Amino acid sequence: MSETAEHRPLFGRPRVGELREAAPGDKALAVAGVIAALAMALLFFMLSRRTGALAGGGSAPPQLPALGRAGGTGAALAGALLLLLGWPLYRLTVVLLGLAVGASVAGSLGWLAGGETGAFVGALIGALAGSLAAWPTEVFFRTLCGALAGMAAGLAAGSWLGGATTMAGCGVGGLLLGGGLTFLLYRSVVMFFSAMLGAVIAVYGGLCAWRPGATIEFRPAHAGAAVGLALLGFVVQRAIDRAVKKKRD
Repeated sequence: MSETAEHRPLFGRPRVGELREAAPGDKALAVAGVIAALAMALLFFMLSRRTGALAGGGSAPPQLPALGRAGGTGAALAGALLLLLGWPLYRLTVVLLGLAVGASVAGSLGWLAGGETGAFVGALIGALAGSLAAWPTEVFFRTLCGALAGMAAGLAAGSWLGGATTMAGCGVGGLLLGGGLTFLLYRSVVMFFSAMLGAVIAVYGGLCAWRPGATIEFRPAHAGAAVGLALLGFVVQRAIDRAVKKKRD
């Protein structure tokens, strides 16, 4: 059953609950979210091939460019907020995710088209557009983030198993599974994807703050830390949700 939105802006709940009971238009937005996640994965692959961000081949761990110390600290704090309060502050979560997704996609496209200047302009435009569009199209962002969180979990599992092909297969499988689960579940899936994405961002930001400017190698230990933080965040979010429900009753 759909939940009514609360009057408090940061605690607002969307009008659409479980997507299997949603209207056809909302289901179409949900499918578009999964497709967009696939497109973002392909865009990231193309960008990484061009920049050499995913250096190495075979079973070598993928390498990601690091932020500065200030950027890494900010990313770690944002990840912690998403990790622990993704569901309790759901409306804020959706707006921030829209901002991040818009900035990432438009910035990447801008970089491919015009280098650093294009990336900066694209990121600004994308951040503004994404933050404004996020809440009205919450169903789209819900499935998009669910798919991306599933992909992150799949990549973590693939990194433990080893091999680039295995990681790619686990990543795509996790993406489809994470997006599909948003049709069947609501509250738990939101808690999962906010905790998972928050954990990944927090670990990446922490590594950037620890070693600013150095290339970050995504190793199994980092994946394990992200999964452990995600489980902790999920438990915390459920505890907060139960406490709020108990207070209302």
